[in-house]
Amino acid sequence: MKQYLAYPAVERKVAASSQNLAFNSLLSFYRHVLGKEFGKIDGVVRAKKRPYIPVVLSKDGKGKKDRSLPIPKILVAELDAHLHETHVQQAVKKAVKKARLAERATAHTFRHSYAGRLLAANYDIRTIQERLGHSDMRTTMIYTHTVKSKTIKNAMSPLDL
Repeated sequence: MKQYLAYPAVERKVAASSQNLAFNSLLSFYRHVLGKEFGKIDGVVRAKKRPYIPVVLSKDGKGKKDRSLPIPKILVAELDAHLHETHVQQAVKKAVKKARLAERATAHTFRHSYAGRLLAANYDIRTIQERLGHSDMRTTMIYTHTVKSKTIKNAMSPLDL
C-alpha cells in the first residue's frame, strides 16, 4: 500500500489532490467492498500542495498594443438583452480553443489579467485590492507572482531621505 500511494507523488509528480483521491479510493474499496478497516499506514511520501497562481494573459495585439473598440450606444440595449454570462463564458471558451492558447483561460482570466496589468503599471497593491473588491489583502497578493516587478528598489539609509 505504501508503494501504491507513494508512486503518484514520487514517480509521476502528481498534485496532492490526486494522491488524496488514490488514498480515498483505497479506503472506500476496503470499507465498502472488502468490509474491512484500512488501518494506519505510516511513512507514505506525500505529494506537495502547489500554490495557486492565476493565469494572466500576455498582451498579444498587433504591434504589441492592446486593442479596444467602443460599443455604439445604439447597440447597448440589444447586447444587454443577449449577453447572459453563460453566453460570454461559452464565447470565451470557443475563442480560446480557436486561438489554440496554451494557457487555461476562461472569462474570469480577464479579471486576473486586469490585476496583472495594474501591477505591471506599478499601481500599489492597496489600489489593486480596492479595484478588484477584495476584502483580504492576501487574495490580492497572489497576483504579485504573475508579473515581474518593475519597481525600483534602492537600498538607502533613512538618514539619506
